[in-house]
Amino acid sequence: MDALKKYQDAVIQFMEDYAADSAGKPVEKQVVADRNRNRFLVVAFSWPDEDELECFTIFHFEIKNGKVWIQQN
Repeated sequence: MDALKKYQDAVIQFMEDYAADSAGKPVEKQVVADRNRNRFLVVAFSWPDEDELECFTIFHFEIKNGKVWIQQN
């Protein structure tokens, strides 16, 4: 298996495990994975009240020059 695919798979698996741990919580976590551009996010959505939506990035990873970069944590 080529190194890039291994990194992509590892990052995506980490993010999916993290996002799955939101059961029963008022925050919805979503995984966004762009294998073509090597950009990966976990974003969270919550509704503190009926009329307001909050959205924020929990994790942002990029794979550049054979390395995994943590852009947001």
